[in-house]
Amino acid sequence: MLKKLGKDVVLYGLGDALGKVANLALLPLIAQKVSPETFGLYDLLLTLVALFGVFCSCGMNSALQRYYWDSETRTEERPIMVSSGLMNLMLIGGGFLLLALFFRRSFESVSSLEVFMVGLLILFQQLLQYFLDVTRLHFAPVKFLWISGLARIGTPCLILVLIHFHGAQISSLLGAQVLVLLLVLPLALYLIRQDLKWGYSWLWGRKLLEFGFPLAISGLGYWVFSSTDRWMLGGMSSIEEVGLYSMAMRFSSVILFFSMAFGQAWSPYAMKLKAEQPGTYQALYFQIFCILILGMLIPASFLGLFSTEIFSLLLPEAYFGGRFSLVFLALAGVAQASQQITAIGISIAQKTRYIALVTWLGALFNFGLNFWLIPEFGATAAAGTTLLTHAFVSGMYLYFTQKFHPIRVRWSLALGLGVAYSFSIALCFAANAGWIQNVTSSWKLGIWILGNLLLAGLVWPVLRRP
Repeated sequence: MLKKLGKDVVLYGLGDALGKVANLALLPLIAQKVSPETFGLYDLLLTLVALFGVFCSCGMNSALQRYYWDSETRTEERPIMVSSGLMNLMLIGGGFLLLALFFRRSFESVSSLEVFMVGLLILFQQLLQYFLDVTRLHFAPVKFLWISGLARIGTPCLILVLIHFHGAQISSLLGAQVLVLLLVLPLALYLIRQDLKWGYSWLWGRKLLEFGFPLAISGLGYWVFSSTDRWMLGGMSSIEEVGLYSMAMRFSSVILFFSMAFGQAWSPYAMKLKAEQPGTYQALYFQIFCILILGMLIPASFLGLFSTEIFSLLLPEAYFGGRFSLVFLALAGVAQASQQITAIGISIAQKTRYIALVTWLGALFNFGLNFWLIPEFGATAAAGTTLLTHAFVSGMYLYFTQKFHPIRVRWSLALGLGVAYSFSIALCFAANAGWIQNVTSSWKLGIWILGNLLLAGLVWPVLRRP
């Protein structure tokens, strides 16, 4: 099963990987045409899409993951469950689209058309994610690859085309995403047609909402600490700082790609491991945790160490100030990825309200640090706060997992991984800040290779014997 999980991680991540390659290849061309201020405003609008998307989905995806393969769910119930969840999603998303139409004249910085595009993106993005998650339930990574690959690759390509013909405007950036989703959604619907049927089950509709709604509250808290940093940067510093931070986030999304690829494959397997290997699954969870941290630290530490070179080679000088943000955001992706394992016991125990509690504690933690540090350090402070918040949230998840449904942690190894992670943060920042003298790119590469070999040696014992 672990080999199959690894294969699915590759397939699930391939579409996103191709999209990331296209994004990173075209990002310097887009940056040449789009100012930091325009890019910052565009990213602020995307945070609104993410915010309302949390309520639009209302946890339908996670609820499906929980009940679809549950031993108490009959095979013939699954299509009506999927259809009922889709109906819930469309009704809620349609409501947000109507709200966008109603309030389209209330925004001074953006046009009515752009507000309407935001409303469409809220609904379309959640529909796409729902269809993708249904393919995951069938362990159909090839279908997932087709859908996600077309969406991920098509968006940056069309953005560049619209910028060329329509100008570097917010409507070009938003319109490209809307058009791509309009083309991809019919294909996605066709590929999951076997799991859909006419009708709506009030029983399943209510059950999915009851499980998913606490996760929507959790998602709101997650939005607070993952998005308000940009709003606080805009209000307490400048829109230009938002643009620098947002550009660093685009490069750090390479790390999120690895995290998302793992997460797409992991959720169904986590429940199957519990059902099929009741005596060993708790030790296997920790083994997978170690593999995940090792796999994530390799690209994250590379981006962190070479952030200066990345920004100086690929971007205009106006964006150069975002290089320190990339150090923190890249390594924050490791802590974020770990949450998929550290929170597993809470989900198994169906204590999802504790996920909401921890997420809101993280939001308060994030808000306080940003309020204190952003006025003086700008985008770098927002990135550092993101890293600390993800580490805090993952630690709290692990605490409640061990309380409700523990995994078999080898604490000495966990401590070693924590020390290696902290050292990576300090080394990456010091190298890019110039605190370590005469560190050339060749020396950085050697340090990176040696560090990852030492980390692999630390993890190797648990890979051989969970």
